[in-house]
Amino acid sequence: MYCQNCGSALSQDARFCQSCGRAQSLPQPPSPPVTPVPTAQTIQQKPKSNIVWLVVGGIVLLVIIIGMFGRSSSDKSDNSTSTTTQQSSTSIVEPQVTRPSIPPPKFRIYKFKNDGISPTSVVVPTSTTDEQLKSLIWFFREKVRSHDFKSLGAKEQKDGIFSVYRGEKCANEQFIDTNGPCGYGEHDDALYQWGIGGDYNNDSGSLHNSVIFDAKDGWQVAPEVQARLDEQDKLGQVQRDLFAQQLQQRLTGMGYDITVWVHGTGAERGHELNLDSEMFKDTAARVQFINNVLPEWKKDLCKVGFRQVKLRQGGTFELGQDYGLGCTN
Repeated sequence: MYCQNCGSALSQDARFCQSCGRAQSLPQPPSPPVTPVPTAQTIQQKPKSNIVWLVVGGIVLLVIIIGMFGRSSSDKSDNSTSTTTQQSSTSIVEPQVTRPSIPPPKFRIYKFKNDGISPTSVVVPTSTTDEQLKSLIWFFREKVRSHDFKSLGAKEQKDGIFSVYRGEKCANEQFIDTNGPCGYGEHDDALYQWGIGGDYNNDSGSLHNSVIFDAKDGWQVAPEVQARLDEQDKLGQVQRDLFAQQLQQRLTGMGYDITVWVHGTGAERGHELNLDSEMFKDTAARVQFINNVLPEWKKDLCKVGFRQVKLRQGGTFELGQDYGLGCTN
């Protein structure tokens, strides 16, 4: 080493310089690095920092979990709403018209009374099932709507009822004034009715008082059958109009002051013949006309499709009086 005063070379352990005599200070060993002792405040800050991060992490995790549950709940709610809406939509859809696929049973017309009130009594075998009865009621609907009474073996009617019985035991109850062998009440097993409220196609079918169908189902005959019916109706309207014109001329030639026309216009042109005259205000003249004149026309009126005659007493808006012709064809 060297003297700290004059710079002369010295031995490593010399305490004095041999040249200048100055004392030398020995070099101190390097002191170890001082490691700061953590204070209480420092110790507390670390856990506090960890707690903060734990809390923040917990909040983030909680938000994520809540979001997941919220989404799941929302999905379930949407699914539930969708299902509810679908169910609600399904619940208001009317059931489709279902016609039995099995053929109708054998049947026969048991009794019929052409009085405009009594039903037509129909008999089927006692072993006939409910499903066969439903098929028969549908068969009646098809034939009646098609105006095909001939294939049923019945007289054509603008309205009526087919009451179906299993066997003959109760089949006569609608035609007697006393209780039959089946006792009080009606004991038909199935029923078809048409012409309800004056509308030929307003019909209904039932089995043991349980509805099979009604006119609200919108059922229609086959298009080709409907086309044939429309053509027949159109032709019938022409024939009735022509008949009314000829009758007008005939009455005028007989000295009657009576106006004749067919009720309704267009598609509603119906089966009612209107006769309008001041003479019908006189009761005696009206009765004489009904008893002596109308009966002579009945056959021709029925042939062209008229079913009733309305006598008006001088005025288009006068209600008049209806007289049924009692046509059987």
